[in-house]
Amino acid sequence: MKKNIIILMALLLGICVNAQTWNIGTPTITDVTATLSNDTLYIGGTGNMINVLTFVPWWSNRSLIKNVVIEEGVTNIGDYIFDRHDRIVSISIPTSVTSIGRNAFYQCTALTSITIPENVVSIGADVFVQCTALTSVTISSSVVNIGSGAFYQSGAITSVTNLNPVPQDVTYNTFTGVNHSSDTLIVPCGSWSAYKNTSVWQDFGTIIEDCPSPDVSNVRSTFACPGEITINYDLCMKDSARTTDVTVYYSTDNGQTYHPCTTVSGNLFNQSAGTGKTIRWDLVADGFRTGFFVFKVEAKAEPKPESELCINGVMINGVCWATRNVDAPGTFVKNPEDTGMFYQWNSMTGWSSSGSPVSTDNSSWKYPWDGNSATYWVTDNNVCPAGWRIPTYGEQRSLANAGSQWITVNGVAGCLFGSGSDTIFLPAIGNRYPATGDLNYVGTSGAYWGSLGTDNSTIAYYLYFTNTTVTPGNAGSRAFGFNIRCVKEY
Repeated sequence: MKKNIIILMALLLGICVNAQTWNIGTPTITDVTATLSNDTLYIGGTGNMINVLTFVPWWSNRSLIKNVVIEEGVTNIGDYIFDRHDRIVSISIPTSVTSIGRNAFYQCTALTSITIPENVVSIGADVFVQCTALTSVTISSSVVNIGSGAFYQSGAITSVTNLNPVPQDVTYNTFTGVNHSSDTLIVPCGSWSAYKNTSVWQDFGTIIEDCPSPDVSNVRSTFACPGEITINYDLCMKDSARTTDVTVYYSTDNGQTYHPCTTVSGNLFNQSAGTGKTIRWDLVADGFRTGFFVFKVEAKAEPKPESELCINGVMINGVCWATRNVDAPGTFVKNPEDTGMFYQWNSMTGWSSSGSPVSTDNSSWKYPWDGNSATYWVTDNNVCPAGWRIPTYGEQRSLANAGSQWITVNGVAGCLFGSGSDTIFLPAIGNRYPATGDLNYVGTSGAYWGSLGTDNSTIAYYLYFTNTTVTPGNAGSRAFGFNIRCVKEY
């Protein structure tokens, strides 16, 4: 017995010897720790990891690490933190993480899949460069920014699932070295057109919408005429989807086994969400005359056609554009040629479009103004009316590519975008100058904000036009007062 105890203690001591711990927190180094146990690196604590400038403290042990488990409470993944860790096969990222630093997984050549969880907003530049075994990528709906070259030369990728209904603006080299033409991009229900009309994303050979089955609830039945039972139910689904088929099942053993009701009448297709849906089952035709039945209802969904989605707007290249500018926050102007108000980037304050600057919140002109150092126009500052949002830079480029002509509407000069009956008019009412708020170029140019900024607090993107040119680009200063033309939010 004594010998066995000694052996057990030796084993326990051996386990303790194998575990090594390093402090990697910032600004307090002890707030986050990394512990290597066997082939797994556990990272725990509260707050941010360090950004690596030379080598991580476990560099000499990196060949031992096959799995990385980041625990809840850690809020970022630091720059270069797993650079050239070529044995890592799995990475677990918690929902407490909001950003992934640049080059964080550079040349992790054994990594086969990665899931970016909800609450991550930003993925750094070159983060998965040359991850040559990476085949599948899932990007959560919270991700707004994807850095330049994020998946550069990760040529094994065959499937990308992007859960954000708004395509992120990405650079041409984000997927350089990945064979787009044979790869599949899976996007949220109702967002196929948006991705198909956004550069880089549109290069994927197959774009598939993931339309989840609608939720069916409150299934109940009543006896109708002889030989028929009416099945009632409620249907819940996204506004951007509609049903393609509804199937009713019956059970004679209180739900142990179900069989399809084959002789069914009623609206089985193209149903919209709502309560009190009704289908009738002819049980006699299915070989029954009486009995005790339990029912369940299943529904399948598909995206609504564009014609059903773009209400009170105009569909141009798959994007539903508002026909009028934003006036005060949350309102549109009355007519397409009305000027609306000016806004500084990522601000809820509207400014008058004539005379000296007068604000909607009685404040003075804001200069300097950095847009609260944001990298995108945040949802809480959305000045568009309900159901509408600030357009992405990609959507503005798509509008610019749809064709345009300089015209005058009721004495107001501006640009008509689109073709045929699918056109919108954007008034050319100039802007307010950053330093003073003075009016500039009234009647000779138009400037409309997009939702994309960068980590440079002076840069945000916009759509600019004159009577000779249309240019989506960098405005140079977020303190300009520009107009807002919204797009439909699905």
